[in-house]
Amino acid sequence: MANPNLTKENLRTFLRYEFDRGSTATQAFENINNTYGEVTIGKATTYRWYEKFNNGEFSVEDAPRSGRTVEFDEGQLEELLEEDNRQTTRELAEQMGCCHGTIENHLKKMGKVQKYGAWVPRVLTQQQKQNACNRLLNRHLNRRQGL
Repeated sequence: MANPNLTKENLRTFLRYEFDRGSTATQAFENINNTYGEVTIGKATTYRWYEKFNNGEFSVEDAPRSGRTVEFDEGQLEELLEEDNRQTTRELAEQMGCCHGTIENHLKKMGKVQKYGAWVPRVLTQQQKQNACNRLLNRHLNRRQGL
């Protein structure tokens, strides 16, 4: 299992170290995954960074990206929903100047689901939570017993 404390920059630094040592991309891939876990870094990622190093690009930090900024005002989305919680994602997107997929992602992140045409918080009752836990426990016990 991969080490969750490793950042992309850490992995790129390891790749740069392996590159500087004279290791091949395959050797670097194997060394990192043997040390930190099988799924720590992918082969394609390793080869892509080795290609950059071979081209003289040695920075391990993310390059600045072009395109639209990633700023999104969830407070404004919340206000629009308070005004009318029956708006579609396309209507909300038009008012906020973004695409409806962005609205869908933020509604999901905010814990909102659409019920009967209205966006409402997705909240489970205590009984629903208990039933879900019981179903999961029973499934686990049945699998352990080979049923």
